[in-house]
Amino acid sequence: MRLFPSAAWLAYGCALVACQAISGLGGFGLAEGTDASHAAGTGSMAQAGGNGGASSVASGSGGLGPTASSVTTLVTAPASTSTIGSTVTVTASSSSSSSGTGGATACENYVFVTNKLFYGNELVAAQGAGGGLVVNDGADAFCGFEAMASPLPSVLNKPKWAAVYATPAVSAKAHVDAVLMNSPIGKVCLPDGTPVALPGKWWTGTHVAGISQFADGSAANFLVWTGANESGATALDHCLAWTTKSGAKIGVVGGSLDASTWANKENRFCDFQLPVYCISNSK
Repeated sequence: MRLFPSAAWLAYGCALVACQAISGLGGFGLAEGTDASHAAGTGSMAQAGGNGGASSVASGSGGLGPTASSVTTLVTAPASTSTIGSTVTVTASSSSSSSGTGGATACENYVFVTNKLFYGNELVAAQGAGGGLVVNDGADAFCGFEAMASPLPSVLNKPKWAAVYATPAVSAKAHVDAVLMNSPIGKVCLPDGTPVALPGKWWTGTHVAGISQFADGSAANFLVWTGANESGATALDHCLAWTTKSGAKIGVVGGSLDASTWANKENRFCDFQLPVYCISNSK
């Protein structure tokens, strides 16, 4: 009686184990296995689409999976009484992320709160006919001054800055577009790089963080003059188009710590001194 299997059967058995590694039937599948697959597995080392285990990289919930873009495995396939060497290359997706609160998208615009505080009649320093001047030397100019004094390259390197406020004649969105010369607004970040609004979400109430920093990156917690809604449209109250600091008149303010009511949180009398938001061009 033979107590040990023949060399052919040993080769065949090894081949089955190796094949399991490719088809995902066993312990280290590379394509669609349930234990350690790199592509769509749900086990302990899923890399691209896995949702379990300790090593998923892209949408799995684990930690330290492989990150190489391809994995080459030598597989020995059985052929009756002999073996034939063959090479199988399995390509896995490289890990990346472009969603969530930060994502892989680089910051395109920056935003901060001014140190300068304005009465209700100081945002617009020189108005055109009917109070509809878009570009002015009031709050916009102070945005530029404070940006130039910032120690942070992210702020210092942006040449154009606009104050975010509206008048009855010009919405906040139109004002910003005019001052920034229609520069697109993409991913907006604080001076230190913290994301505030994802691409296409600046003029919404769905920011991912408050506008909570000054131009130098230090913390800011203020009510901020805007006279606008989150969409960029002009709100009902704006200190008579920013012409009065009367304690009997009011203007709309936003909350610098608020992601949803950053533009229109409440009203303040126009004799309050409050800052404005400043947003940069994207290029």
